Amino acid sequence: DLLLKKKIIKNNKLLVKVLAKGDLTKKLTVQACKFSKKAKDIIEQNGGNIEIIR
Repeated sequence: DLLLKKKIIKNNKLLVKVLAKGDLTKKLTVQACKFSKKAKDIIEQNGGNIEIIR
């Protein structure tokens, strides 16, 4: 919903895959359809959580 609100995606029917790029310095809970292995590892190493949604 946040991506839609920020106009990053045009509708919420798109499948979004999170990829690893850059640094993560905060503990986040990230919701997406898919995650790359590296993105999942980085999020979890910083104390965050991933939630797979469909």
